[in-house]
Amino acid sequence: MADDETVRAARSGDGDEAMLAEAARGVIRQDADPRLDAHLARMLSDADAAGPRRHGSDEALAADVAAVRAQLDDARSQVAASRARIRLLGWLLGAALVAIVVLLVLVAAR
Repeated sequence: MADDETVRAARSGDGDEAMLAEAARGVIRQDADPRLDAHLARMLSDADAAGPRRHGSDEALAADVAAVRAQLDDARSQVAASRARIRLLGWLLGAALVAIVVLLVLVAAR
């Protein structure tokens, strides 16, 4: 971290911008945390080791594509069913509102 004098001077308000800039420079000059470096190295080595996944054969790829297409078709049918339900609920809500307005008009006309 930045040294204590720089932090205290930045907080005191004397030359705020200059002191804050100096505090920022002090932070940048610090050594990195070795735990973070080790963690990043592990993450990068795992990503490199995994690499792009390749299918063993065209049949395996075709089977995966067929499975994904089946899931996509299922999702599309669920979306269509949800849209139909929402449309029905909209019509029912509209009809209920019309009925309420008509009833209010009838009650007010008495």
